[in-house]
Amino acid sequence: MREIDAAGLTRLLDAAPRPLVVDVRNAGEQAAGVIEGAVLVPLPELGARAGAVAPDPRATVVLYCAGGKRSAEAARLLDGLGYRDTL
Repeated sequence: MREIDAAGLTRLLDAAPRPLVVDVRNAGEQAAGVIEGAVLVPLPELGARAGAVAPDPRATVVLYCAGGKRSAEAARLLDGLGYRDTL
């Protein structure tokens, strides 16, 4: 698991191939706004939906939440499922 800042994310989103961006916040938080193109998967659902949301474990997956704790937990979860490049 690696961490990136907003500028790093912007560079990734402008590059090819574009990473998969996953918002792991809950629905109430998502109502405040989301990154364009992000897949909305609250953290409690991520384990069950990982294969459908991110079918290629070699692809770059960027996870985000409100403060960093849930996205770090999501990255650990995906890493445990064999995903190789989680941010």
